[in-house]
Amino acid sequence: MSILQPFKKQNQLTNRPENDLFYSLQTDVNRLFNSFFNDFEIDLPSQKSKNLWAPRIDMRESAHSFIITADLPGIKKEDINVNIHDNILTIKGERKSETHNESDKHYISERYHGQFERSFSLPQRSIDKEKISAEMKNGELTINIAKIPEAQKEVRKIEIR
Repeated sequence: MSILQPFKKQNQLTNRPENDLFYSLQTDVNRLFNSFFNDFEIDLPSQKSKNLWAPRIDMRESAHSFIITADLPGIKKEDINVNIHDNILTIKGERKSETHNESDKHYISERYHGQFERSFSLPQRSIDKEKISAEMKNGELTINIAKIPEAQKEVRKIEIR
């Protein structure tokens, strides 16, 4: 006899009775957050298709460039598309799910599969669109966006009188 049980996704909130205090509180908090984010037209992962997911990214600025790093483990570079249009950098791709035998039992399934898309607004007059490079290494996509020379000016200290 196996100790592991086959994975069954259950929505715990729907299994709670309506008169449960915590269920009521959770429902009210969810309603509050949903109305708040809807008012500001912010895309929440829960509002998107279940097949969409968003990889984690870091964005930083150096003296000569902007650098975006995205965690994309298990994704081939052929399955990733990076483009820029109207100073919006977009990263699109897809993590394909593994094929399994139907007779296999799944105990836990937590990894995201499917399409993803992330977009970033870049400063209009600070970047050189001809000097953007991307490199995929060890499941990490690094995009280097060069600044134009005018945007790389040194900081000048201003004397206070």
